[in-house]
Amino acid sequence: MTILLLAGVVSADAGNAFPQDEAGISAYVNVGGSINLEDVVGAYYQIEELSETHAIGLISIGNGVSGGSDVLRVYVDTDGWIVAYLKRDEQRGKMIQWSGINLSNPVFERTTMSDAISRMCTVIDVNYTEIEGNVEYYDFKYPNADKIKIFANTRITNGYDYTTILMPANYTLYEAVFSLVGSGDYYNTYLRTNLYIDGVKRGEVTWMGCGAYGTYFTLGEPHTIRFYGIPRNGWAGVASILIYS
Repeated sequence: MTILLLAGVVSADAGNAFPQDEAGISAYVNVGGSINLEDVVGAYYQIEELSETHAIGLISIGNGVSGGSDVLRVYVDTDGWIVAYLKRDEQRGKMIQWSGINLSNPVFERTTMSDAISRMCTVIDVNYTEIEGNVEYYDFKYPNADKIKIFANTRITNGYDYTTILMPANYTLYEAVFSLVGSGDYYNTYLRTNLYIDGVKRGEVTWMGCGAYGTYFTLGEPHTIRFYGIPRNGWAGVASILIYS
């Protein structure tokens, strides 16, 4: 089980140029000094904005699944801020970093967003390990959310796995989403990994996909999340993400 605390609105202020209206879930840090934007552009494979004070571009981060990757936007400004984010209409499941996961005890110590910040630090010659503990998370789509809970199940053999979870009715749940992984065969539907909540199918993949539990995940009552994996020379798993306060 992983719990990430979401920072407050004030500490999430990363400069006037940051696109708060389009950003969703984000990870951010200040490196403690100014950043030369001429160094920054070398980290991007595509630049979306570039000015004298800030840059925004795309960075591709491997997600540990059969050579797959996720694309994140990374904002950098001359005041030392680095923000890796997904747009608010992108699936939040893309934050899950499956690379290096312990299949016997799947706890996520990194996200694709923190890896994007680490990548940028390497390019601008900042020691990421010295600031890693300062990385915080914020969801611009849900400014009142203050917690993220992530829990996962994984398999290296064929079969079902279950998780039952109940969130108290006095909580506020903003979104319940998932990242689903399968190690199958694109041309063989028998090898797909399937995901259900309370018996309702919500996902099916051969390699990897993201989705939402939607209205099937309600507060004040237990829900059973079940996935069926048929790994072929690999593994399968599901990570569920709850954004709440």
